[in-house]
Amino acid sequence: AGPTAAHAVTKRLVHHATDHGARETDRYLLDAATPLFATRDMQHAVDLLLTHGARKFMSNHDQLISFEGH
Repeated sequence: AGPTAAHAVTKRLVHHATDHGARETDRYLLDAATPLFATRDMQHAVDLLLTHGARKFMSNHDQLISFEGH
């Protein structure tokens, strides 16, 4: 699910960086984080960004986004 999946990826990235260093983790990032774009939460947030524009999205994101965990 959205935020839970993002948290899990963050933890994997930290562990990977500890074991393999920053440069190798930069390469690993695409493999680890790409599945997050398939979550409903991410798709909803990107849709809001495109609909409202970056300036409004950034100033009102806490009112616009309701994470559902999907």
